[in-house]
Amino acid sequence: MEHTKSADSFGRIHNQIEPIVYFENIPGSSLREPEVNLYGDYLRPPWGATPFNPRDKRIAKYQKGMTRLERQMLKGKPSCVYGDMEDYVETMFLARDANRTTNNSYSISDMLHGKLLETNSEVQDMYERASLGKASPLELLNILELLGMGSIELARLTHLYGYRLEHLETMRQVIRDMITEKNGEVFDDPPEELRVVAFDRSVTASAMVENALTVKRKRLVGLVGETRIYERTSFIIRIDEISDFNPELAQKIRQIVTDETIDMQLDPEIEAEIRRLVEGNDLISTIPLSTTVYAQNPATQESIERKNKLAKNRAKQEAMRHFPELSRIALGGEAELDFN
Repeated sequence: MEHTKSADSFGRIHNQIEPIVYFENIPGSSLREPEVNLYGDYLRPPWGATPFNPRDKRIAKYQKGMTRLERQMLKGKPSCVYGDMEDYVETMFLARDANRTTNNSYSISDMLHGKLLETNSEVQDMYERASLGKASPLELLNILELLGMGSIELARLTHLYGYRLEHLETMRQVIRDMITEKNGEVFDDPPEELRVVAFDRSVTASAMVENALTVKRKRLVGLVGETRIYERTSFIIRIDEISDFNPELAQKIRQIVTDETIDMQLDPEIEAEIRRLVEGNDLISTIPLSTTVYAQNPATQESIERKNKLAKNRAKQEAMRHFPELSRIALGGEAELDFN
């Protein structure tokens, strides 16, 4: 199998993979992007942020197109992905959508809609575009600032098995331009961290030894005032015999993994090995899933989380008052509630 020199360590070298390599098993013609015309006046880029309201009927055709595209990506797996490995990749790929929907629902709460009613028509129009997935990263960042949100997704690119990676650098340049336009600071060599968030045996309940782990790489790519702009990439690292992963380090990973192991900080040797595969564009040992850019204001996020905790505790207290016996069972006894 041959690669055309182009995709990056999910960005640095920019490497494009020949579709015949990774999509040879798809019936019919090559993969196509879904219909990008949402309703007559907007061409959505491949890296557009998730719509605030993905169930809006006006974008149903586009959403169905994206679902169809993602199914094609899964079917177009390379021949070296099969069995438990195939199950694991599909599970992690689909879980990504569920996690994103949950995170967005937390950010776009009823409290936010209350704030929206207090704004002018220009802000409300911007929010409407965001609801349909039409807002630019700059508009989304303005929404975060104007409505006092803790975090917001600015852009997202799905690139399972390396397909569509050619759009990654364009997405990054748009984000850099946005930061510059807001008089922020762009980091040319962004600080980053790697974390293991899942292992295949724990997720698929396989009796086999660990053959893969899911890693998230988070980079701080810029600052706009107090708001931090992060890029997060998810990928799967294979540690089986097909992979070029150091077998001694693979065995070391298997010795420390339990069914409860999750969100694990990496041993320096293991981290260096993962970086070697990613930066070497090894798309057999490394299976890219997606890249998301989001903005976060730490102070606002902390305040929102504190309010949410307070509301949750108050709800528990009300339950204790009205249904004391049932509530004690559910809460494990006389639970103390923190209202500070």
